[in-house]
Amino acid sequence: MKITKIKELLEKGVYTNQEIAELVDCTDRYVRKVKAKLPFALHCEERGIDIDNVDFYWDKTKEYSIKVKESQEVDIEVLHKNIEEVLKEVVYVPKFNTETNRPLVLHIADLHFGAYVDSLVKTKPYSIDILTKLLSRTKDIVNSYKSKEVTINIVGDLIESFTGLNHINSWKGLQKGMIGANVVKLCVQVLHEYLLKDIENLKSIKIVAGNHDRLTSNKAEDTDGGVADLIAWGLQMLGYNVEFHPYVISFEIDNINYVSHHGDKSFSKKKTKEIIWDYGKQGVYNVSVSGHLHSFGVKDDSVDHRAIVCPSLFTGNAYSEHLGFTSNSGIMITQNNGLGLPNQFNYSL
Repeated sequence: MKITKIKELLEKGVYTNQEIAELVDCTDRYVRKVKAKLPFALHCEERGIDIDNVDFYWDKTKEYSIKVKESQEVDIEVLHKNIEEVLKEVVYVPKFNTETNRPLVLHIADLHFGAYVDSLVKTKPYSIDILTKLLSRTKDIVNSYKSKEVTINIVGDLIESFTGLNHINSWKGLQKGMIGANVVKLCVQVLHEYLLKDIENLKSIKIVAGNHDRLTSNKAEDTDGGVADLIAWGLQMLGYNVEFHPYVISFEIDNINYVSHHGDKSFSKKKTKEIIWDYGKQGVYNVSVSGHLHSFGVKDDSVDHRAIVCPSLFTGNAYSEHLGFTSNSGIMITQNNGLGLPNQFNYSL
């Protein structure tokens, strides 16, 4: 009986959680969960119930009867091993050319990988198969520039949902099986196979998390974009140069500074000048690049800064259509025009 054995080892008071996990053949997270709810865990064991399958339980006393929701803690170590097992045979071999055209930045927003949209009135269909075609077209556009240096900036919402329960009916808009580790693994593979591996002179990839990139259904339980972090980790494991941050990355390419963020949380309430002051760079032109709105737009345009909402690869779903919002899939490319100012090129896909 695993939980009984954990209890006995805990009572000895000489073992760490990790040592107990190794002795009992379980994870450190499992030991911590049993330790935190030992009477409850023993009760489940007596009745043959796996505590990992318990979402709710009743805590009853003479005075109260309380329905308790279990924490949605995710074992990152297990996810890493799961992803690594699938990707270990994949190898990234960089592609180079000898072109000398100016560096460029490819901006991608809102992939919502795993979303499935079909049979709506105005919103175009969307699926993983459709996304692979969009990414392949994007690769061809980027390579047509024959740039000496390519940076890819992904501004959040890489997946639709990790749990399938971001909202009550989120599962209805998901492609079959696209939750949990499956959606992370396949997202890494698709990005590699249909976009990244064939980009010539790829220097680096920047990734910030969006509101959909959480490991939990409740957005308050994961504010660090755990899924986007896992995808960044997976791409790093393949050999890509990846920088990840939960909400903002500031980077300079060819004398133009970019402040990359998803566009939600506090950023949605800030003026562009505040964002540039907090995260930008003095002495060069600054561009604030966000996503989230699923539609291209220039929110602010000034002599020394600009705020751009990047077009979305995701076309929308029943919810957005009911609100009256639709869009075409698109990407954006920026380059220094030779005068220290950004040229921006929007492509509908």
